[in-house]
Amino acid sequence: MNDTILDLAVIGAGPCGLSAAVAATQAGLTSAVFDKGCLARSITLYPTYATFFST
Repeated sequence: MNDTILDLAVIGAGPCGLSAAVAATQAGLTSAVFDKGCLARSITLYPTYATFFST
């Protein structure tokens, strides 16, 4: 067990969680990202067959 003290613990490694961790690092904070699956699991499981309409 590591006794490192962090400024921020991000729960969830989806797009929002990763963005929060990047923003924290850019602001000079120390952070760690925790997720129950692999890193960016929501991105790897994204349905590639989905159709989107954009204007």
